[in-house]
Amino acid sequence: MSAGSHSDYADEQHAGVMVNEINLSQAPLDERLSNQVYHYDKNLRKLTLATNTPHKRLDGAKTHHSVQKL
Repeated sequence: MSAGSHSDYADEQHAGVMVNEINLSQAPLDERLSNQVYHYDKNLRKLTLATNTPHKRLDGAKTHHSVQKL
């Protein structure tokens, strides 16, 4: 697969869903590190986020962001 292809994105998103589901169903809260999936490029020796789920809490609770009206 080429870097940045649609298939890579789908695989990363699927992995993110799996990590979240396993965290919530099998890992105790105090042992959960992140709901993120990371990609390591061995040639560049670089670690980057493969998924971006900033509003997913480790405890599974929904986050609520209020919008302030001006």
